[in-house]
Amino acid sequence: TYTLPGGGELRPYGVAVSKEGEIAVSDKKNNCIVMFDKTGNFYRKLLQSGSEKGELICPRGVAFNSMDELVVADSKNQRIQVFDKRSGRKIRTFGCHGSLTGQFNYLHGVSVDERDRVIVTDRHNNIIQVFDEDGNFLFQFCNNTENLDKPFHCVSYQDSFFVSDWG
Repeated sequence: TYTLPGGGELRPYGVAVSKEGEIAVSDKKNNCIVMFDKTGNFYRKLLQSGSEKGELICPRGVAFNSMDELVVADSKNQRIQVFDKRSGRKIRTFGCHGSLTGQFNYLHGVSVDERDRVIVTDRHNNIIQVFDEDGNFLFQFCNNTENLDKPFHCVSYQDSFFVSDWG
């Protein structure tokens, strides 16, 4: 186990590595993102617990985009938040609770592809939604056509999508 500086045991969930080799780990129990340098040494705990913009409740998936910003699946707040990895300052937020385009119901995974599209996996809506780097909806694939049943994560590689589907 790893004890966080200031107390508390790290409960890792998602992990991502920046272009510079920094490691971001989401901690859904402590409602934070823990940052390590490329040699694995702790250097910062980002974000505070809560439902205001810039705060997190139960972060799950994490990813870095081409600008080395940290993209976080803020699971219990039903939104995606993008942060400056150094300062922890919120850059943008998109999404809300629901079942329509751009809405989420228990989002789980997030990844960013080579075109900076943000790929969001939503377990309870059984859907994958794809957004541009600013959070504008582009397209989706869902249970009605792809037989998804509780998807956990999705990544894109050379215009193909690979989904881990729990059900």
